This record gives sequence, C-alpha cells and structure tokens, in this order.
Amino acid sequence: MRVSLLVTAACLLAQPLSADDDTTYDIVIYGGTSAGVMAAVQGAKMGKLVVLVATEKHLGGLTASG
Repeated sequence: MRVSLLVTAACLLAQPLSADDDTTYDIVIYGGTSAGVMAAVQGAKMGKLVVLVATEKHLGGLTASG
C-alpha cells in the first residue's frame, strides 16, 4: 500500500513529494480532512496509487482538533 502526501508535516504513511516528481497517480485527493485521509487509505487498499494534497499543517481536520 502506497499513499503519498504533500504536506508540511510527516504523517502516517507519508512520503513527501518534490516539485520535480513526475509520478502519475490513479487518484488525487485534495484536502487533509478525515474524509480525505480515509479516501486515500481506501484507494491504496484497492491497489491504486494515491496522492493526498493538503495545505493544512495537520491531517484530520476538526476530528484532530482542527
């Protein structure tokens, strides 16, 4: 299972991307809310290459104290 995250903090299953990354992804998710994280994990469980793009400092949205 591979989930790549574009965030400022290292997170669960994180693999930071650089601007030079030319990888093609099956699923692109924008937003680091709990729904975004769940969608990224589910997509990876389904064998898809997923990237989660989040501009927030913390993942999880309000469920992780915003």
